[in-house]
Amino acid sequence: CTGSRAPPPATGTLIELVATLTGLFPFWVLGAGALGFMKPAALGWLKGELVTFSLALTMLFMGMTLTVKDFDRVLTNPKQVFLGFLCQFTIMPLLGLAVAK
Repeated sequence: CTGSRAPPPATGTLIELVATLTGLFPFWVLGAGALGFMKPAALGWLKGELVTFSLALTMLFMGMTLTVKDFDRVLTNPKQVFLGFLCQFTIMPLLGLAVAK
């Protein structure tokens, strides 16, 4: 016995289900945003530390959608990544400041 066994059949089904749900992640986020926009009271319970937790969870789930190919693309096009980074920390704060005034 070498100790290598095929995974149980349910494992493949679970992996497919998780892959499908992960692929639908943008729709989960858009759906939650639409719900909050159209029915703010439905998300009224989301306050304080739950906001921080939900943002952390969202970031985690976004990271789970990344593949090795995504990182390869970043390494082959570092100028685009740097430009996005630069815009995120210059243009976005300036626009936020302009909107707040």
